Parts: sequence; C-alpha cells; structure tokens
Amino acid sequence: MPRKPPLTPTPRKPPPAAEAWVAGAPGRPPPGLPASPAPRSGRKRVQRADGRELVRLLVYLPPDLAKALDVYAAVHTREKSAIVTDLLRELLKTPERQRSG
Repeated sequence: MPRKPPLTPTPRKPPPAAEAWVAGAPGRPPPGLPASPAPRSGRKRVQRADGRELVRLLVYLPPDLAKALDVYAAVHTREKSAIVTDLLRELLKTPERQRSG
C-alpha cells in the first residue's frame, strides 16, 4: 500500500475587514482581533503607590558613577530614579528664548 504524503498546512488569507483594520482603517476591529494593537515601544509602564506613572528604562553607568549614585541616594533618602529624573529635567530644559520662537 503506497504511503500518503504528509499534509502541509497552507496559510489562509485573513478576511478583508481584518486586513483593513491592521492597515489602520478606522472603526472597530473584526471579531477575533484585539481592540488595539500591542504597544511597540517595549517599555513597561509602572504605577507607583503615590500615583505617579513611570516608564521602566534601563541605563548603564560606569561602576564609580553607579556607586556614587547609590551613596547619594542613601545619604539623602531619595530614590535613585527621582535623582536621575531631576538631573535629566535640568539637563533637557529648553531655554525660554527658544520656546517663544
């Protein structure tokens, strides 16, 4: 008795409504698709106990700078993320004359 060849599944094309939604057409998604596409940034948002919403971000520092930040945070009883946030806000602040045009 001859052996049958193994079945190879063939992909099916999605319905037009699904293709339109994936392409960005307005309206509700077709049944079986999520209400919104997954976020693409890959950054995890975190809700703190005090209500702040933060984005998780990994930063690499030289060992001496990381140690200095640890010590500073401990001495001043502050979170390292709060210290870095303050420093970045100051560094990235736009001068007043540039904002007005």
